[in-house]
Amino acid sequence: MSMKPWLKQAGIGFSAAPGCNAIAVVEYVFSSLLMLAERDGFSLHDRTVGIVGVGNVGRRLQARLEALGIKTLLCDPPRADRGDEGDFRSLDELVQHADILTFHTPLFKDGPYKTLHLADEKLIRSLKPGAILINACRGAVVDNTALLTCLNEGQKLSVVLDVWEGEPELNVELLTKVDSARRISQVIPWKVKHAVLRKCLKPIASLLGMNSTLRWIHYCPRQSLVALRCMARSTQPTLKKAGAFGV
Repeated sequence: MSMKPWLKQAGIGFSAAPGCNAIAVVEYVFSSLLMLAERDGFSLHDRTVGIVGVGNVGRRLQARLEALGIKTLLCDPPRADRGDEGDFRSLDELVQHADILTFHTPLFKDGPYKTLHLADEKLIRSLKPGAILINACRGAVVDNTALLTCLNEGQKLSVVLDVWEGEPELNVELLTKVDSARRISQVIPWKVKHAVLRKCLKPIASLLGMNSTLRWIHYCPRQSLVALRCMARSTQPTLKKAGAFGV
């Protein structure tokens, strides 16, 4: 349930930054696919990519894939029910026809568009042999326990996980079996931080009649290295070069 109507009625300003990390996520997914294609010796041009969730990330991923001539299939029941533009298919159809299935949905634990364990054991077992499964949205969208079971039983499946069920804890055994994994929640690119700050700060500054200009120093990490002392002979060429930097 959206809080926007209540906030508006209460006279409380609201600012959000949806999609600020979208490009970073798309680039991670794309780079993972390129890595797998090179490792396993296949061409992405010969693969069909099923995109589940066509929002800020999914739509950008679709555009980049199709620009390279890679076929995509889209699944987004909420947008399909609203009549949004797009050739939306059922999830079952994507599972049947996609060589690569990538998830980019919010996490809904109940309701008509429930996504909790959307990729359950039944779905995972139904994927094509040699398929690629990617989760780059919310950890619990893919049932990690079911995924581990399928991998332990020898299912031929490549897995890319950008997120984990139960973060910040993760299943270490599953970590050893996936093909690509990272913890974006711990290492957020500084450009993403800047985009979030800029998008949220602008309406707040406007409300308060302030300047919303951000300088790099505002979001740079705090200085952690106060001094660096080198113990070496001053005649060494490397030390002389270091002297140019004040060491």
